[in-house]
Amino acid sequence: MEDRPNYPKSAIPGLIRFFLLALLFWYPTVSAAETVRIASYNISLGRSGPGVLLKDILDGDDDQVLAAISVIQALDADILVLQEFDQDDYGFAADAFRVALNTGVTPINYPYFLQPKGNQGRPSELDLDGDGRTEEWADALGFGRFPGSEGILILSRYPFEAIRSFETLLLRDVPGTDLPLDDAGRPFPSAEAWDVLPMSYRSHVDVTVRIGDAKLTLLASHATPPVFDGPEDLNGIRNGAEIDFWRLYINGMSFRDDAGEDRPILDGAFVLLGDMNSDPDQGESLKQPIRSLLSDRLINDTRPSGGQGTNTANWDDPGPMRVDYVLPAASLTITGSGVFWPEPDQQIADLLTQVSRHYPVWVDVDFSDR
Repeated sequence: MEDRPNYPKSAIPGLIRFFLLALLFWYPTVSAAETVRIASYNISLGRSGPGVLLKDILDGDDDQVLAAISVIQALDADILVLQEFDQDDYGFAADAFRVALNTGVTPINYPYFLQPKGNQGRPSELDLDGDGRTEEWADALGFGRFPGSEGILILSRYPFEAIRSFETLLLRDVPGTDLPLDDAGRPFPSAEAWDVLPMSYRSHVDVTVRIGDAKLTLLASHATPPVFDGPEDLNGIRNGAEIDFWRLYINGMSFRDDAGEDRPILDGAFVLLGDMNSDPDQGESLKQPIRSLLSDRLINDTRPSGGQGTNTANWDDPGPMRVDYVLPAASLTITGSGVFWPEPDQQIADLLTQVSRHYPVWVDVDFSDR
């Protein structure tokens, strides 16, 4: 697979790099399987600055990191898409985390990983929140403390074959998107903003994974929280566009990707997953985009459930909500699904609450006939 500039290859130098990879590949990889578990998990491993997460992983005594490792090992997914994992230019934190996952009583080996750079923390040099100031967190192309803050990390037991990303696609170019206006009927926050504001709050990626003789397309993203704005509902509109983009994409609409290619999805064997930040019945998000996606004829919404029904996250206010999704194509054979939200008396429950407000969501896909 050709390396793309947006996906920097891990480059830990010298002996450090050799030591980490020697540990990582100590256990055999998975070459083929009949059933593949695919999961999404907002892990909330964001820190105050670049390099802080790497230090927390290497120190080996951070309670949240240790709990996250235990949860992921118990989940035992073959392909795992994590949200809110701080990135660095060379993949140091991702490498260290994979090594940590591959140790202990129940090690899990992910020889393949991918980190879309994303829009989070990337300066826009414009006032994107309408407060008259620039160079704030909220003025980044995607909210973030620094470039790479709280990004996406894809871990896999199977190799990647092709990658498409849509980080440069503008919000205004998603059909059906009504741009917000201020009280005077002018574009909010400005006409200049609409020349640079991307649709994707973090990343929208199309990743082809090779599973034995079969191929599977992962469609992964982490959408804007539809809150923290004003009556113009900028974040709500952006959230809706990010979700509706996927519905249009799986139905054959062409969008220009970051490499300049303009073509629709080529194969119906896909799984769409991530933190959509939208519940079809509760909260402040626009409801039509998520409802339309869940009811699309090409999607099999298995309605994974756990200790709180189909809810996947829990806040003090507004409470439990369904905002995280793993949505397989209707053409795939699904043998199981769930929300990894156990009953409170189970030991893993305490670890989950140490990690995040979110809980992992998973589906098992049968590849025996593909």
